[in-house]
Amino acid sequence: MTLASKNIAVIGTGPAGLMAASVLLKKGLNVSVFERRPSPGRKLLIAGSSGLNITHAAEPPAFIDHYRVRGGRSNEHAQLQRQCLEKALSTFTVKDWLGFIQELGHETYLGTSRRYFLKEMKSSQFLKSWTTALEEQGAKFVLDTPILDFEVDPKSGKIILHRGYLIAATTASLCGPVAAAATYDAVLFALGGASYEDEALQWPHMFTKKQIGFTPFAATNTGFALDLPTAFFAEAEGLPLKNIVFTSAEGSMRGDCVFTKYGIEGTPIYTFGCVGVAHLDLKPDWSVEHILERLQGVKENLSPIRRVKKTLNLGDAALALLFHSNGTKNQSDLAWWADRIKAWPIALTAPRPLSEAISSDGGVQLEELDLTSYPFMLKRFPGVFLAGEMLDWDAPTGGFWIQGCVSQGATAANGVVKFLEQAKN
Repeated sequence: MTLASKNIAVIGTGPAGLMAASVLLKKGLNVSVFERRPSPGRKLLIAGSSGLNITHAAEPPAFIDHYRVRGGRSNEHAQLQRQCLEKALSTFTVKDWLGFIQELGHETYLGTSRRYFLKEMKSSQFLKSWTTALEEQGAKFVLDTPILDFEVDPKSGKIILHRGYLIAATTASLCGPVAAAATYDAVLFALGGASYEDEALQWPHMFTKKQIGFTPFAATNTGFALDLPTAFFAEAEGLPLKNIVFTSAEGSMRGDCVFTKYGIEGTPIYTFGCVGVAHLDLKPDWSVEHILERLQGVKENLSPIRRVKKTLNLGDAALALLFHSNGTKNQSDLAWWADRIKAWPIALTAPRPLSEAISSDGGVQLEELDLTSYPFMLKRFPGVFLAGEMLDWDAPTGGFWIQGCVSQGATAANGVVKFLEQAKN
């Protein structure tokens, strides 16, 4: 029996699922792509609503060093995450991804931040090109159809999927999922994480009831609430905090942030934000001594905060922070101000909810996967493969999330092919 006679189900139409389908179709397999929503690629559309950042120009091994592990996770998890990503990123590289995009007829450019973007910026045209290409290659899209469960047939080794759909009824008691079963030679789940979801995801129950290890989802790449007076937010909401260094217990990063109606957002916050007191270096290119010299050099009899405003060229956001922070109005020691400008304390009280997060940490635990013989296959369920944000790994913004997803999707698809080839021998 040839691969052309094999039927594969890909569940999910995010970057991981679409890339898996692309690889499987090129191998000559019959591919059905399932999506629980009425249209594909919702997360891809959200990610590219104001410009699709598709990867980063960092060279190996520096590229993989950007994938970090949040505080509280074990060293064993960190090592396994790195092993997982090394496998994926070496199988489907940045160059492979950029070449794939070009084959779809889209151009990219490298920004000054070393991030790659689509030239047309928004992702809707790119998604349309991708799904159209898949359909032309023979993919069958099955939309508005959630998958309720799966099982491995002990006799044939094939995967039985229980598909669900909602039916209309005259009474609420009759409404509910109606299951229909279909059989596949292999199944690849790419169900996504919990970010940008208005309701709790249901798919984790499909795995946890099978005693498949699962780490609860947590918001990552998200803003944080700040412990500051209401008057501060009324003044500072929407103001950018340019070229600062943010430092927390998780690490330190230079970049731009913005104050919101509840707190603060921006790449440094997404990357190293955590509950607790963090610090902002508001003049990272100046030393404490130089700042103090500038403050002392003012001849007028001005208050310290007026001296700061006159000499340090801070933006409106930084000045609002200084004015509304506790304990500053009666502080007259210029050395104190110079020290604080280099390490201004801010209290991060809570991350924003998962529904607002760019991505999520947590998911099916990596210990459940085969990363050697048949990459990204569940060890206890032969023929069932997983990829993308549904797995327990984490990525920063800047192109690393989408690169990790497409690389895992391609690698898992290669695992499917290897599994089927071994099965027919």
